[in-house]
Amino acid sequence: MSGMQTIEIRFRGEELGTYTDGVGCTWMLYRTCYPNEGYYRIHGDDGEQAWVESGRYGSGLEDWEVLQDWPEFTAAILAS
Repeated sequence: MSGMQTIEIRFRGEELGTYTDGVGCTWMLYRTCYPNEGYYRIHGDDGEQAWVESGRYGSGLEDWEVLQDWPEFTAAILAS
């Protein structure tokens, strides 16, 4: 059985920054609230698909992970 599925992902967080890369994908950085306080989530949207990067176990990304893979958010993390 194959096909596209739609899911909804909910989390509480504060938006810290956003940028659009060279291929038209928009990235938004969120700092999560309780119960995963201190972690981050990245929302990506390329106009056709949207997804949330939440780390290996889905609880969120640590600051070093965001800085490694999305250095565009360095200023937003340092300011928070």
